[in-house]
Amino acid sequence: MEYIEGIEVIKAFGRVGTSYEKYAKAILDYKKFVVKWLPSTWITMKMTFALFPSTLLGTLPVGLYLTMHGQLAILDVN
Repeated sequence: MEYIEGIEVIKAFGRVGTSYEKYAKAILDYKKFVVKWLPSTWITMKMTFALFPSTLLGTLPVGLYLTMHGQLAILDVN
């Protein structure tokens, strides 16, 4: 195993097989971690994706309209 700019590089000779096995195991371990982690964030992500666009599509245009017509001053928005 050799490092080039902080990235592990497998040499073309020597212990290529064991290095590849180590690399493949790291990939599978990461996959297992993500699959376990994802359900814990499922509700939060769905709520965020559902509410964030509605905030931009509703609040932003109304605020801009009120500001442009003098009914809402930027300094009043605290």
